[in-house]
Amino acid sequence: MTLRTADVSILEKKFSIYLLLAVENNPGMNKWEIMSLEEGSLKTKLNRLNELIDEGLIETEYLKNHNASALKLTEKGRQIAIKLKKIRYILLKDDNSTDTENDEE
Repeated sequence: MTLRTADVSILEKKFSIYLLLAVENNPGMNKWEIMSLEEGSLKTKLNRLNELIDEGLIETEYLKNHNASALKLTEKGRQIAIKLKKIRYILLKDDNSTDTENDEE
């Protein structure tokens, strides 16, 4: 199986990983709420959210009783978010073990 650069390039863009994990941690929020969780360019975040939707990682669920929509991860988005959390855990674990090793020297 050959990995194409286009398959992962969305995750290399600014705010992509942050937004993916923000939607995973806050399902049901709308775009504005997700974009407002942390400082940064709202225009860039909006563009990135739309790209993540286009890539099939996030989906918009339109609410029946309200003139609003909610964001949630697709199955593919959930799988990626799980792996990103594992990577973050490994990096944090390595940082802690490195600090401990340096303390012993």
